Amino acid sequence: GVYLNPDEIESSIRRDNTLDIDSLDVDWSLPEIQSFFAESGVLRNAALAEDGGKLISVDGMLVFDGIEVGSYHASVIVEFLRRKLLEQRRSFTFESVMSHPAKVRFLEDAQAAGYRTYLYYVATDDPDINISRVRNRVALGGHAVPEGKIFSRYYRSLELLMVAIKRSHRAYIFDNSTDNADGCHTWLAEVTDGARLELKTDRIPDWFKQAVLDKI
Repeated sequence: GVYLNPDEIESSIRRDNTLDIDSLDVDWSLPEIQSFFAESGVLRNAALAEDGGKLISVDGMLVFDGIEVGSYHASVIVEFLRRKLLEQRRSFTFESVMSHPAKVRFLEDAQAAGYRTYLYYVATDDPDINISRVRNRVALGGHAVPEGKIFSRYYRSLELLMVAIKRSHRAYIFDNSTDNADGCHTWLAEVTDGARLELKTDRIPDWFKQAVLDKI
């Protein structure tokens, strides 16, 4: 299947000024993606919707001449590709902070279209852990995220977790609060059909208890 990661797509476009959509074997057209940009609430709110009119297509490549590409552009491109893959009934995986209800609605749309949906959810005990890790990433040359945004996304994502679980045929929940030497996360639980929960460890972090155990 196809794997879609907004951060990787943003980095690729910023490096090459292009995105090779044809390599994903997705049926698309320039007018479609230009229209998607123009109608995007994310881009409109950021005063970037007109950037869609600057896009051009060359030999299956989407070219971003004259556009200062950022995270908003990448997120809209991924949303466009998700919708196209869903229409074309392709198998795919996408990565998301899952801090907006639209991401959960997409799982519902996929199920309605006949897909089996699988959720792999990773969280930490405290948003300060995430903030520290972003600082380290920036120090290594990675992209920054405003600390206030990290904080708000952390709690919005946890608020949506139980809803997302109920929209998934199977959900796998992990804790990533500690920096394990082997890079492994702690597997907390597996949930089948949004209801049948199987704990995988005796160590239950507070965030998991509040977001899942108290609600299931």
